[in-house]
Amino acid sequence: MFGKKRSSPPPSLLTPDLIQLIVESSGELRAKNATATETWGIGTADRWSADLSAGSITFHFADHSISGPVEVLGTWSSTSGTWLWAWANETLPLGVTGASTATKSYGDAHQMEALSARKLDATESLAEDLASVTVELSGLAGMYRAPTDSGYLFLGFSTFEKSP
Repeated sequence: MFGKKRSSPPPSLLTPDLIQLIVESSGELRAKNATATETWGIGTADRWSADLSAGSITFHFADHSISGPVEVLGTWSSTSGTWLWAWANETLPLGVTGASTATKSYGDAHQMEALSARKLDATESLAEDLASVTVELSGLAGMYRAPTDSGYLFLGFSTFEKSP
């Protein structure tokens, strides 16, 4: 009740076309992540690590690891209640922001401000929705929501290679 009020994005940002895209993308992401869990064990790893300069993510299991290319989709801050697109985050290497840049281009072309605005007021749920749209538009195989000290880093992946 006390403290900073978290706001949602203005309703004008959530257009009917964007809502439809979110619904479709969220359903696809659930299926893609279920496949990634079944095939690779994503979500059951002991730990994960990423080398953003190299554009790779690794999931570590007790008896093996899997590694593959990674895309940063965006970040969500629980402190400010905001979503920041990866393309707008100047601390990230450009090599891991291609999927979010493609989403920005789509947003520009289809007048979907939520996909092209640098930063938005957003709930955790909306942040996940925006990441799911990026996974779908970019043809990624799934998404990993990595916890941070102040929210989540949303990462997209495509394929993995297993190593001992």
